[in-house]
Amino acid sequence: MGGHRLFAVLPRRPVERITFLLLLLSLIGAAIVLFRILTAQAASWPLRSVGVAALLVLSGWWLRGYRARRLPATLLPLEALAIVIVSAPLGGPLNVLGFMILSLGFRSVYGRRLTGLLPTVTYLLALAGGSLLAPFYAAPSAGSYQLFQTAGLAIGAITWLVADSLRRQEDVLERQQMLTQAGAQLVAAGTREAIIEAGLAGVRAQLPGRQARIVAAGDPALASDAPRLPLVGHGGVQAILLLDGLEPRRSSERQPLEALCTLIALRLETRDQAQARQHSAETRAERLAELNELKDELLDSVSHELRSPLTSIRAYSELLLTYQDAAVQREFLEIINSESERLARLVSDVLDLTHIQSGSFVWNMAPVDVPALLRDAGRIYRPLLAREGLELDLGVEDGLPAVQADRDRLLQVLGNLLHNALKFTIRGSVGLAAYHAGQEVHIAVSDSGVGVSPAERERIFDKFHQAGRAPQGKTPGTGLGLAICRQIVEHHGGRVWVAAAPRGGSVFTVALPALAADLAERPGLTAVEQTACA
Repeated sequence: MGGHRLFAVLPRRPVERITFLLLLLSLIGAAIVLFRILTAQAASWPLRSVGVAALLVLSGWWLRGYRARRLPATLLPLEALAIVIVSAPLGGPLNVLGFMILSLGFRSVYGRRLTGLLPTVTYLLALAGGSLLAPFYAAPSAGSYQLFQTAGLAIGAITWLVADSLRRQEDVLERQQMLTQAGAQLVAAGTREAIIEAGLAGVRAQLPGRQARIVAAGDPALASDAPRLPLVGHGGVQAILLLDGLEPRRSSERQPLEALCTLIALRLETRDQAQARQHSAETRAERLAELNELKDELLDSVSHELRSPLTSIRAYSELLLTYQDAAVQREFLEIINSESERLARLVSDVLDLTHIQSGSFVWNMAPVDVPALLRDAGRIYRPLLAREGLELDLGVEDGLPAVQADRDRLLQVLGNLLHNALKFTIRGSVGLAAYHAGQEVHIAVSDSGVGVSPAERERIFDKFHQAGRAPQGKTPGTGLGLAICRQIVEHHGGRVWVAAAPRGGSVFTVALPALAADLAERPGLTAVEQTACA
């Protein structure tokens, strides 16, 4: 138990324990030398008094240095002189060789790098030079100086090597502890500013007295000649560490600093990744909320829109069972067929709109020849218009550039607009034209129908909104055609709007970004040429 208590009193660090034990041995040796001086009969009292004074001064100097943890090497000559004076009453330095060996061991602990050999060299010179003062000794030396007798002074070099090795290990351990502490602070930091501040605190702990800052890779401060270390993570350089003064060159300083730079870079990188994941999660959550809202809206609207054709089909089916007149039966069957077609269009439009807004729609983007697109649309809808007694006027500007688009979806847009014109036009004609406007290609569908009031020109592109009832004899729409047109056009980076036609009716215009000039030369119809689509 007593041994454990004594061990607990000792300093914790190995180098400090060695220093304490060597100081204790040196003081014990000094006490023995003091006793020998006081009992030396051959020495005069003044000489013994001088020796005792020198021994006390030397011991006090060692105690003061131990408390201050510093003994300057510049005072080693004075210490050697004090030892020579202490040895004078006893016959010279050789007679206090044991004391010199103990004190040299203590004194060498304070040496850093090559300066740790200075005490050994100084003590050897003191031992060798002591022979020059032999006439002043009170008694002759116990013997002549021999080389093997000075081998004990090698304790100084051995102590220095051991202490220096332990000190290096302690420095490495201390830097590792600082690195661990800095890592914990980096992990605890939440914002980018807090991470940088924690990293700079770790740098200042490893390089006391040095100023440092962390800047971005393109910061103007990098134009200076200040030492710099890149903060490199898995994704490359995250920032740059700038230091004042000279760049650390010793591996014991540079390696922990580089490790800290890596920790800072990785923490910045993980924080950015976490922020990106959080943003992505929030975006997905918002998107899911929008889709859920869209689902509720569609269910509410579709349930209402489905009720009308289903009610008509059921009602006329029941009436059909009670009428035997062939003409009446045919009329009812035509109504049922018309409502069935309307129901099919509604289901198809709902599916298209849902796929587009959910992002699951597959787009086949490629350069599209606009004149050829309009000719195909005219070929499809000319017979439908002719059946209603309407004409199709087709005009395309010469040299019209191509557009990057999904051709089938643009054809669907033109089909919806032409079907809308057909539904609201009783007599006259429907126009389909394309022309170049700045960096865009404009496709216009005009009619001579009832027109759209200014208050309704924006709302008609909303889902299930219809500006008015279709004229008598015309099949009512689903209220989704124009909403699908806007979704498709906006996906292509374009715009769609409606305006009043100069001679009555409406003009629906689709604006799409034109391709480069090298794709601009396209064969087409003139703006005034009316082409029959065969």
